[in-house]
Amino acid sequence: MSARLLLLEDDPAIARTVAYALERDGLTVTHSLLVHDARQQLQRARFDLLVLDVGLPDGSGLDLLRDVRHAPPTAALPVLMLSAQGEEIDRVLGLELGADDYLTKPFSPRELAARVKALLRRAGHGNGNGHPAAPAATAAAPFHDDEAGQRISLRGQALPLTRRE
Repeated sequence: MSARLLLLEDDPAIARTVAYALERDGLTVTHSLLVHDARQQLQRARFDLLVLDVGLPDGSGLDLLRDVRHAPPTAALPVLMLSAQGEEIDRVLGLELGADDYLTKPFSPRELAARVKALLRRAGHGNGNGHPAAPAATAAAPFHDDEAGQRISLRGQALPLTRRE
């Protein structure tokens, strides 16, 4: 199942560009034009990440960010701010209010997609496109790491390893 993103962006051209870049990577994008619509979407569905514009016709993405961070069901949801307001104070404010990343317009769609995938990986969504990551070697193989005894076993048999190994 692909990761689900809510995109809050009032510029249709930017929204199409963002959606195209992310959907090419296998992500599912739901687009809202207004803060009010995004609030309704968050109540109706579960999302894995939010991409929020700051300046919107009916409010600010920063207001929605505050609400998201204070509501238990969405408090840990990764958020990427996407804004034309690129001054240092704007970026710092967004990050201090709880955004996980901040990207200024104009932006590269490939960079945006890479940042989204990185946020999804950090949030535990596999390889960043919603598909599970390949299992770790310790989970895939029947190894046991006995830290106290300083030995590793394979299927119950201690492996004859040197100290460096």
